[in-house]
Amino acid sequence: MPSAEAAIGPRWLPWVAVALLLAVVVHIGRGYREEALSQTPALNDEALHVALLRATDEAFEHGLDPTDFWFPDVAFGYPVFHHYQHAPYVAVVAATRAWNAVAVVDPDESASDSTSGRVNPVAVWRWVAWLLVMVLPLSIAWSVWRFARDPIAGAFAGIAAAVVAAPHALYGGLDLNNFGWSGAGLTTQLWGAVLIGPVWVAIHRAITTGRGLVLAGAGIALTTVTHLFFGWLAAAVAVLFALVGPVASLGPRIGRLVVVGGLAFAMCAYFVVPLVVDREAMNRSVFEPAWKYDGLALTDAATRIADGRLFDYDSAGWYRGSLEGKADDGARFPVVTLLLAVGLVVSVVRGVRRRAVAPVLLVFVVAFALFGGRATWGGLVDWLPFGESMHFHRFLAPLHWAGVALAGIGAAQLVRWASARIGRPWVAPVVVLALAGGFVPAALERFDGAVEPDDRPLAPPGPGSGALDYRRLVLRSTWDAVRAGSTPIAALIHAAKTAGPGRAFAGPPSGWGRDYRLGALHVYDLLPAARMPSVGYTYHAMSLNADIAGAFDESRFAHHDLFNVRWRIAPTARLERDALPFVYPRNIQGSHSLAEVKTSGAFGLVRSAGAFAGSRADWFSVIHRWLGTAHVESGRFPVLFVDREPDGRFGEVTPLARLTDRIGTPDAPPSAPPSTRLGRIVGESVGPGRYEARLDVTTPCLAMLKETFHPRWRATVDGVAVEPVMVAPAFIAVPVDAGAHEVVFVYTPPAWRWPAALGGLVLAVVAGVGETWRRRRRGSVA
Repeated sequence: MPSAEAAIGPRWLPWVAVALLLAVVVHIGRGYREEALSQTPALNDEALHVALLRATDEAFEHGLDPTDFWFPDVAFGYPVFHHYQHAPYVAVVAATRAWNAVAVVDPDESASDSTSGRVNPVAVWRWVAWLLVMVLPLSIAWSVWRFARDPIAGAFAGIAAAVVAAPHALYGGLDLNNFGWSGAGLTTQLWGAVLIGPVWVAIHRAITTGRGLVLAGAGIALTTVTHLFFGWLAAAVAVLFALVGPVASLGPRIGRLVVVGGLAFAMCAYFVVPLVVDREAMNRSVFEPAWKYDGLALTDAATRIADGRLFDYDSAGWYRGSLEGKADDGARFPVVTLLLAVGLVVSVVRGVRRRAVAPVLLVFVVAFALFGGRATWGGLVDWLPFGESMHFHRFLAPLHWAGVALAGIGAAQLVRWASARIGRPWVAPVVVLALAGGFVPAALERFDGAVEPDDRPLAPPGPGSGALDYRRLVLRSTWDAVRAGSTPIAALIHAAKTAGPGRAFAGPPSGWGRDYRLGALHVYDLLPAARMPSVGYTYHAMSLNADIAGAFDESRFAHHDLFNVRWRIAPTARLERDALPFVYPRNIQGSHSLAEVKTSGAFGLVRSAGAFAGSRADWFSVIHRWLGTAHVESGRFPVLFVDREPDGRFGEVTPLARLTDRIGTPDAPPSAPPSTRLGRIVGESVGPGRYEARLDVTTPCLAMLKETFHPRWRATVDGVAVEPVMVAPAFIAVPVDAGAHEVVFVYTPPAWRWPAALGGLVLAVVAGVGETWRRRRRGSVA
């Protein structure tokens, strides 16, 4: 029910504000439709999303657990969903498969997607993302309306959410330029951002009134498996809602928090418990900028808010400056920032008068404090759950959420203030329209849709052209380049996939791969989307081997063999110029070529160079140096115990920091690779999450699988279970004696994962029925 303050003005006034919000939403949909639904191959992390969608579909097809399977496509393999949200992918694939199962197929037509009514998950993913871009302002508007009990505040918060803008270098917020084809690939964050507002509303209602406890718990669990960071936010804010409030009701609030938290944990324990137990298998990338982990000093953050850079940044100016090779810090008229300031003052004054902190203000203060991260609070942040590995720059997202919410509250307060002072019935509608007019320049800058194909050449947009305007030009030029040049590259990828397993390489991101592109699209972007395991741009930094990819030396056969880089896709001119003796041309399609390196395959035979134990902080620098030595050619591989207790199978354990001192400097590399000196790999079989090899071993050694080590790997030698170990760089291996052996590695998710998920769901249903029964019983008694 609206508050008394919200009742100022005509009854139809809120509908005017809502109509303005809907107009903005339609404008967003119109502006983003081309980006969201384009058939142009994905850029950035969106290529990973496409690969994960197809891998999830394959998991369904092979009867694997779609919430936890081995993903071999990037970073030398990693069980992404064991450590990363899976609900968006599973939901899209499950819905797509359900639709296709009942799609009507005309027997007289071919069973193509266009004639059978069947759809593919990538198309559904893009449609959902397009819809979520439009739903996000509506989600924020509804949540603010419920918190502030003011539909005008909600409507203006939604409008502000549509135009909020931050520097591209601080990606992670709710700036809509993070989404779409040329955004930062934060599609799953979009899912979480849509959920978080309504979930916070449900949590606040449950904690303060005791109603909807099951709904609040389910909301936290759903948000956690949809986007882990937003799930963390949902739980953290639930704790704050319980702790901040009248002391007299603290006990009941804590009790409700325990119930909500218990239900949430029960529903997502199948994901959270394995994530926590196997945290040592999660990498903290040394190549990611320090500010991602450290956040911004609060003085810097406050300055950026005050001068408009965090909420009203001129993204079009950024694009222009990037193209011209210079920075452009010019900001548009800071309408969101000014209204945020009004809303902040209003919320503080009301809070002092009522002796209560408004939920929106509480979220803003906490998000601002945590945005400061390690740069402000130092080692104190390590006491937070997952604090030591958290990207604190992501707190820009809740800061944006709460900031635009305060902007909506500020706009509504201006309407009330003007109406109360002048006392005319026409004042409130005029003020609403005037405030809406203040957003017009920002909306035009952000969503100018006036550009049509071939209106002008690809060039830096002139004054008045929106950021999205320029993005469409890049998209269209890239689509033209893809249509003109992707056919031969697709043929080469297909030829490599059908010829046999092995990783592909299309150039280093810091070298010639950076310039090997179709429009704005790098050729190495095409490999994960085509489900071609590759070495190149690291799309998932959590893998222990993610940082190692940068050490791949394309001039050394030993590195190709170690990483099983069997296929090289490159410009034909580069293939001819490099003329590496171990690279054999296999297929030439005009200016593009496919070449093969005869590696030992997915398996290798290596000797132990001793056992070494240490932390991840020691591991990277030591192994990076080891990869630069001829020990790789000699086949001397150290056995590693990184953040794990060593076992006694490999003799004395040496500190990892002393690895290079212990094993010394190798002699000149031998002419024969280690796999042929220690025996031979008779045959191998590669399947989803399962790798088998038949070996003929002449000298006791280690049988190494060239996939990233993970605690969930299970291994057998001749049918007998053997505890696998990590060998450099971070691969998995088992010891084998001389003779013929059959070695099998299988990635095995926890057997209790699905029973736990089902148990959590049953508990939620039972608790929901019980809660409904108690509420009805109390109502009948009353």
